[in-house]
Amino acid sequence: MNIRKAQNGITLVALVVTIIVLLILAGVSISLVLGDNGIITRAQDAVTKYKEAEAEEQWQMDNFMANYEGGDAYARALQQKGLSATTTENGYLAAEDTGDGKNVKLYHYDNNGNVTETETLEYAPEELFIFDSSTHAITGINTDYSENGSVYYEEMAGIHLGDITGTLVIPNKINNANVEELNFNGYGFYNISTIIVPNEVKKIHDYCFNSCKTIQNILLPNSIEEIGKQAFELCEDLISISLPYGLKNIGYACFDQCYSLKEISLPERSY
Repeated sequence: MNIRKAQNGITLVALVVTIIVLLILAGVSISLVLGDNGIITRAQDAVTKYKEAEAEEQWQMDNFMANYEGGDAYARALQQKGLSATTTENGYLAAEDTGDGKNVKLYHYDNNGNVTETETLEYAPEELFIFDSSTHAITGINTDYSENGSVYYEEMAGIHLGDITGTLVIPNKINNANVEELNFNGYGFYNISTIIVPNEVKKIHDYCFNSCKTIQNILLPNSIEEIGKQAFELCEDLISISLPYGLKNIGYACFDQCYSLKEISLPERSY
């Protein structure tokens, strides 16, 4: 009887030891699979590195092709990397969000792809715009806004944006919501020569920049899928524009009476 109890005791101890060993092995296996240096993490890192390498290879190829195709290909390559860009008479421009929610960096390039100048520009104040949070669209200009000077509309001259002159940087967020559509009429923004459209914008509605006669450069991101009819009509000083690969639809008479426009290249999918 005592021998049988002893055997039972030994069996129970062996069982407990076996369970502990199995738990340890299971923990080691889980760590090997799911840990910070585990198989899944390594696989995810490998996928990420592959995508980064693929993107870099595409970027190099775009740059290579740009040597033969000119500034428009450079601008398109930058749009593919998430920047807003356009060609100019002497090269091209590209704007990159700094990530602080306040500024963008504007890069000036020559025709050989060399940076000749870098500027840090502030986003226009959110209060300057009327924003519809349900559609994520800027639907108008707030003419009551007057932090740095009166904003008002003058017949023939257009909307005066107070002390905002030269470059209008449209913010990428208003009230912490992404700006995805531009559905306002600039009525010929007065004293504005460059407009930077942020990287979240998908649609530019009809007549949006109609009659903005002093605009020379419009930097568009690759996120744009649709440009409405007559959106840039009567932009008389606009010299060139780089329409992004992401563009699917472009409206009637979009660039009608843009008398200075020398070059425009439409993506194959645009119609």
